[in-house]
Amino acid sequence: MRTIIKGRHIILNDDLKTYVAAKIEHSASKWCDDPSVTLEVELSDLFGPKGGNDKQCEVTMTLPRGHLLRIEEVSDGFPAAIDTAAERLWR
Repeated sequence: MRTIIKGRHIILNDDLKTYVAAKIEHSASKWCDDPSVTLEVELSDLFGPKGGNDKQCEVTMTLPRGHLLRIEEVSDGFPAAIDTAAERLWR
């Protein structure tokens, strides 16, 4: 599985990348661990310094034969948004 982790309007540090890899990749490997699968995770801060529930985690998983799985979660912090997206991906 090829994993792409991107950030929009944030600076991705190594700790956040490691957290995403541990949570999301583990949940995604339940469904398919084929090398042709692409897992794309994009983290973004929707409202910037205004605050609120604005941390977004978008997961797009491209499966064989053109199937696409997309999950989008918004929360007040990145760990909460990543955890919820990982839970939904696991289910």
